[in-house]
Amino acid sequence: MSHRPKAIQNLRPDMLAEICAWCADKEAADQWAEERGYDTTHGICPECLKKYKADSLKNTHWALR
Repeated sequence: MSHRPKAIQNLRPDMLAEICAWCADKEAADQWAEERGYDTTHGICPECLKKYKADSLKNTHWALR
């Protein structure tokens, strides 16, 4: 895989790749980073945060108050 997967949010100079654990291509991002010698850390990107926060609020009746 030559292109950088979308789930990689940031590549730091200390060889740490910040990867969104909710993006569909997370596994590809982990592999891409490992092949290039990066350590990885996982979080959530702004797009996924927006999507999953909205989804979770729709499914909770208390959020509508």
